Amino acid sequence: MTSTDPLLEQSRQNRTTRGQWELFAPHRQKLEQLMLPGHGGRLCVLGAGNCNDLDLHWAQKTFAQVHLVDLDPDALRQAMERQHVQASATLHLHAPVNLTAADFHPGQFDVVLSPCVLSQLIEPVRKLLSKDLVQLLPKVKELRANHLALMARLLAQNGLGIVAIDITSSDVVKELAHIPDDQLADAMRNVIGQGRSFVGLDPRSLKQAIEAHPDLASITITQPWRWHIGLLRSFIVYAMCFRRRPEVTPPDRDLLLR
Repeated sequence: MTSTDPLLEQSRQNRTTRGQWELFAPHRQKLEQLMLPGHGGRLCVLGAGNCNDLDLHWAQKTFAQVHLVDLDPDALRQAMERQHVQASATLHLHAPVNLTAADFHPGQFDVVLSPCVLSQLIEPVRKLLSKDLVQLLPKVKELRANHLALMARLLAQNGLGIVAIDITSSDVVKELAHIPDDQLADAMRNVIGQGRSFVGLDPRSLKQAIEAHPDLASITITQPWRWHIGLLRSFIVYAMCFRRRPEVTPPDRDLLLR
């Protein structure tokens, strides 16, 4: 039985994947490629956890500042120990931070990454309401909207937001580990069409949610990739990238009257 305490449950999940640095390598490299357009600026990673999906040495070389946010402070500290880095003027830790009720604002960032965090935020609600779709969907929409709003608040003007989504797993697609890479997109479409993916996190729903936010625009959807967690479990992951709209300066009233 899983704990009802969010910190204890997050700590438990982090422990299950703590030693999987090598297995995460392809997934980590996909995320690095998506972050590169914001190089030289400030990076914020939401739900950084064990940092198996973030090479901290690479991040410090690529960005002027790196901010790691998570509910589990021990996971962040141990991640830094494993990667042999220390908190510094360029590397900052923010923990414990509950991303479903985040009231923190460490400035604005050129890149904000949400690496397969949204599904983790939704999972407790999904388990609780799995047999009541009438109540589940509004709750998912609320969590999704709040997460995007948090990212929007953290993004600087024209900043890059990246939401990676683990849309389905080998628990559902038993043959996932053996599907050729060029067939993953078809597999993802089939699972979504059959209603066997995370509700509210399919590309169409997420795109609509981003477009509904007044400060977010310029959406790009990546091709899906495979993410191995352990030797027996895999996920299909895709990412959606967006920009924080530049603020429009209202015209000077005196100029309009001339």
